[in-house]
Amino acid sequence: MQKVLRTDFLVVIGMVLASIPLVLFFEVRFLTSTLFFFVAPALFLFLRKPKQYKRLLAGVSAGILVAFTVDFIAEINGAWSWAPEGQLLFPNKLFGLIPVDVLIWYFCWLLVTIIFYEHFFEHEKSDRVSPLFTKAFIFFSHSRC
Repeated sequence: MQKVLRTDFLVVIGMVLASIPLVLFFEVRFLTSTLFFFVAPALFLFLRKPKQYKRLLAGVSAGILVAFTVDFIAEINGAWSWAPEGQLLFPNKLFGLIPVDVLIWYFCWLLVTIIFYEHFFEHEKSDRVSPLFTKAFIFFSHSRC
């Protein structure tokens, strides 16, 4: 089992490292680099060992709520700004602040993070979502910006 995990880890690292020169040389768009760095490794790990859909979607949903809240506050305050307009695939912005591309990026980033964790570190076989998830979901969905 350890040898398989080591091989999977090296393949994922190799995919990310191989993506760097491609993204820099071809000067790809924001979402294209997201495909290289997040979607390709997530897809590889997902195909190597099927994941628990409910937990995966619950984690990504909760993460997007948190990320959206933080990003919304940061955009209002001018703490940061995302990719230049020419780099965005979808020029529309939610509430005039957050590009749709960024929400897709958040989804992919959270997806690869959770799949990576479950593949290499999580060995629980339960398909249940933690009861704490409901409390966290309610808290973040009702928080005011």
